Amino acid sequence: MANSIAELVGWRTFNFYRLLPFPADSLSSSAAGGNASSGIELISSEFASDEDFVLFGGQKGAIFCMTKDLEIRFFKAFRQKLIHFAYSQGLLVAIGVDEEVIAAPSSSLSASNLPSQNTTTILLKVWSLNQWHGAVSPPPCKFSGQLNFGRKIDASLANFVAISEKLNVIVIGLSNSSLFYHLFLNDPRRNDCFIAPKWVKLGESTNPAKDGQLAGVVIGQVRNLTIVWCITDKTVHSYALNSEGNLLKTIMHDAKGCERKCWHYSKTTNQLIVASREMVYFYDINDDCLEMGGGENGRCHALGRGSDKVLQLLEKDGQIALVTEQETQIQSDNKRVNVLSVLDIESRYVSFFCPMPSPCHIFTLGGEICLLNSEGMFSKLVEESVENKLDILLKNNLFDLAINIARRGKSEEMLKSIFMKYGDYLYTKGDFDNSLKQYANAAQLETEQRIKTALKQIMQSVDLDDVTSQDIRRRLSEQISVDQRRYKEFIDHQMLVILGQLDRPSKILDYLYLGTEWNASNWEELKANGVQYILNVTKEVDNFFPTQFTYLKIWVSDEATTELLMHWQRTYDFIKEAKEKGAKVLVHCKKGISRSASTVIAYAMKAYGWGLDEALEYVKRKRDCITPNPGFMEQLGTFHGMLQASNNRHL
Repeated sequence: MANSIAELVGWRTFNFYRLLPFPADSLSSSAAGGNASSGIELISSEFASDEDFVLFGGQKGAIFCMTKDLEIRFFKAFRQKLIHFAYSQGLLVAIGVDEEVIAAPSSSLSASNLPSQNTTTILLKVWSLNQWHGAVSPPPCKFSGQLNFGRKIDASLANFVAISEKLNVIVIGLSNSSLFYHLFLNDPRRNDCFIAPKWVKLGESTNPAKDGQLAGVVIGQVRNLTIVWCITDKTVHSYALNSEGNLLKTIMHDAKGCERKCWHYSKTTNQLIVASREMVYFYDINDDCLEMGGGENGRCHALGRGSDKVLQLLEKDGQIALVTEQETQIQSDNKRVNVLSVLDIESRYVSFFCPMPSPCHIFTLGGEICLLNSEGMFSKLVEESVENKLDILLKNNLFDLAINIARRGKSEEMLKSIFMKYGDYLYTKGDFDNSLKQYANAAQLETEQRIKTALKQIMQSVDLDDVTSQDIRRRLSEQISVDQRRYKEFIDHQMLVILGQLDRPSKILDYLYLGTEWNASNWEELKANGVQYILNVTKEVDNFFPTQFTYLKIWVSDEATTELLMHWQRTYDFIKEAKEKGAKVLVHCKKGISRSASTVIAYAMKAYGWGLDEALEYVKRKRDCITPNPGFMEQLGTFHGMLQASNNRHL
């Protein structure tokens, strides 16, 4: 039996996940020229995950796409070999080999005495996956060209490609850790942007033995700056570029490198995680990277210590999934075993631990951690609900972890109950002082919830341009009785939070923003967020840029008697069209709290098969200020029933 990582790092272990196989008959496949299931076992360890699908790289040149509905399709990207690929905003870039060129012998030597030599031509190809509509035809290839970095650079060493989230920088990495980049002046989704890319040297290895072999390239962005990370098996360093592509700073970081699959970059947190056998390092890609003397050192945890080898790392919602190789402690034909562990870094516990019967690769799909083993079988980790987790913890009197999980899940009612139970537990143990503190925490939480609810109602009911913070405080004192001096800091913070939510659009999904009239009129903000589609769910707000964006206007008022349900098929189709074209959409009403929020909730229910409670909770987590009016809530309940009935008919 393998050791639990909990034994190695002293953390508590729980079973907060269940490992479930995908039913064999649930996987359907289609492809341009073949059956996907016959090639699944050839899939390499290269993955690229999106909200709704995951891409796999096949060793013999194929790229597979599996959706969250478990539909698989693929196309032949290269005739001979796929080396590496990257995906962002509907654009797939890859390097590979179509064919080897057999070089003729030199004329000065006899052809019979000199064997033919093969030379490898590395190609860069670009596809638009948003235009991959058919099951038989491959996606349109926008560019295909030979990599050429100059006469003295061997392009056949290319083994990594990366493209930035903003689609303005592409980087090619060579196996000796040299990097080259190209800066796009226009949107690379245009057909002419990849013509004759000009490669600029970013970093060149002067001592391959010291610098190590390239293990990964990451592109992060802070404001208008680009941070390119170079990860080798011996070092980690980064380069800061300005918007013109000029190098501002080079940083050598404290991590001692890692293997090819043992790093992860989270787009949501802008954080790079690097795992060696001894330590796991966490680097935040933020302004610290730009300060002199800042950004070199990352937070680190001894999460891999004691394992023979860290094989793969993945991050999801603040939890780290590690695949490690360990020596078995029982008699077996296999002396080593792969072990999958999921760790909660913030709360310092192991939420899942399981030896794997065969080597596996992990990836995310539809917000879940999934596995692909060496036999080509898929399975996934299903996380327990917050309620089930809290039930397990409270039965074992683990109140500290229960409080952390309830806070993270924004379960304030549960949190109040936990404080009360914690107080009762301490009281029975004779710890009266700490017991009173927990009761006080429960009372304070209840007061803070009353303040938060009242502030939301007040700030949503007034024109914020016509009131001051003193006006809001006066209205608050009229609505509830509370010592405002004692809660001044909390009130100030909540006003800023609510104001920020009403002022900025909330990113609900990678391609969907929910916001206000102001957000719909802010040209710079719309362009910065990549918005191309705007869904206007108001009667009183005009379309501000009718010739610049694709609009759909739903003429409704925010009243309980308004019929909104009848429009939700049109709004669903509009958002779906934007998503399929790789565009981002802003859904807005006057304040982004009722009409537009209800429409986004309805979209999430239909697009992801969620129930009303799940969709409402998800959108509320992303934009806490939403409050659909009672009439819209009733219509959402009706819509939920309609979707269930439709699904049952298709079973």
